Amino acid sequence: MAQERKNNYRTRVETVLSTCGEPVQALLLDLLQETERLSEENGRLRQALVKASRASGMSSKLKDALYE
Repeated sequence: MAQERKNNYRTRVETVLSTCGEPVQALLLDLLQETERLSEENGRLRQALVKASRASGMSSKLKDALYE
């Protein structure tokens, strides 16, 4: 789904680029690159979070003993 959205943004930006001035073109391209970078970073952070949640899990017996 994220890839589809990224492609949609890229297509929309490419359509608009031909109708605007150079400063706006530069801004749009910068924003598109930043969006792609943040999307990739978000994916890496999600994976790290999943790994961290798996690694730090206590057994249910240990949890029960600590809460008593």
